[in-house]
Amino acid sequence: MRMAGNWKSSEVVAIALILAPAASRAQLVETSVQPISEANWSATAGRTAGTGNSVLQAEAGWPGIGFTWLKGLDERTDIGFHVAFNYGLEGTSTSVTGVNLAVPYRRTLANMGDTTIAFDMQPGVSLYRNNGALFGIGGPIGVVAGFQVNPQLTLDAGADVPVLISFSNPAGFFFGP
Repeated sequence: MRMAGNWKSSEVVAIALILAPAASRAQLVETSVQPISEANWSATAGRTAGTGNSVLQAEAGWPGIGFTWLKGLDERTDIGFHVAFNYGLEGTSTSVTGVNLAVPYRRTLANMGDTTIAFDMQPGVSLYRNNGALFGIGGPIGVVAGFQVNPQLTLDAGADVPVLISFSNPAGFFFGP
């Protein structure tokens, strides 16, 4: 008879071979996320989104609420789609309801170190309900200058001029800073 405390070397080897694969299954998996150093995910900044990148913007204020989607065509150019639901006529203090559909376009004009200057415009169609229907084409035209303070912060200043050529009720040219 053998005592329970005495193990043969073959039994120890067998147990070690059975447990060895279980210990080798535990592996260290390392994951990291690297930020894109040149990314500028803004629809209003002096720098464009960049090749293949997209930007989605929501805005609310006078004269309405709007949504813009931009796609970077190359490092200097963005193009997209804009829809706005307005409760005021652009460039005025007149309260009217309307909708605006536009194709925004941005182009970087100059890039001087930490400062970037871009041209932007949103040509499109507008339809307002103003004692009848006001229908026109146009959109804001402007420039924006951006200064990159650090990789996470850019200060931007811009100016847009709304332009609308109305074909009805009343027909005319609306222009205002």
